[in-house]
Order: sequence, then structure tokens, then C-alpha cells
Amino acid sequence: MLSENLIQSSFTSDILLSSVVLSSVQKDVIIGTLLGDACMERDKPTHNPRIRFDQTYPDHEEYLLSLYEIFKELTGTPPKVHERKPDKRTHKVYKTIAFKSLSFSMLNYYYDLFYTYDENNKLECLAILKIF
Repeated sequence: MLSENLIQSSFTSDILLSSVVLSSVQKDVIIGTLLGDACMERDKPTHNPRIRFDQTYPDHEEYLLSLYEIFKELTGTPPKVHERKPDKRTHKVYKTIAFKSLSFSMLNYYYDLFYTYDENNKLECLAILKIF
């Protein structure tokens, strides 16, 4: 995991973030999980994206922790458990465990592969679906 002290210094973190290279396993897992249940987030169109992993807790905790092991050097914090609002139909309260990467320019490739926007900058569809 990147040191929190280094992340807090914008100059140092810019150097660290630009020097990170994805492993082949990380690349494969990004594609596979984006086809499944991961998603990418971007604060603004001009910002670099991050990838978010979110699973039901405790049912899929082990799976999420295995994903975290693959991506932990790209994160700033470990996975956290979140309690959701009660389901409107069943009134059951669900918990999830999640983590997200830091924002990286190298993730733009995957963001552009999966997400496309219309002329009003609204999410249109998954770009990868246009291939099929």
C-alpha cells in the first residue's frame, strides 16, 4: 500500500501515481471484474478514474479480500464494511465490504473501454457493448 504520508504530499503522490505499472494479473482482473460487478468512478471528465470493488458482507468478504491483495498497492485505505439503508421491500439491512483504488491515468484505458457518453456528457452505455 502506498504510504499515507507520501499520498498527503501532492508532489510526491504525483510522482508515485505516475510511476505505477499494472501487472498482467491486475490487468486481467480489471477486465474480468468490470465485466462482472466492479465499476469505475471519475469525479469529473478531466480527472483520472479509479476502480471500485464492492461485495455483500460477510458472504463475499473472502473474495473481496482476495481482490484487495491483488490491488492493495494501488489503494490508500483497506476495505471497509458499510451498512446500507433498509431494503424497501423486505426492510432487511444489508452490509457490504468495499475498497477503491486511488485515481490513476493508466486506468483511463479501461474507463474508455467500458464507458461512453453522449453529447451532453451523460453515461450512454458500456462502450464494450458496441463491439458486439
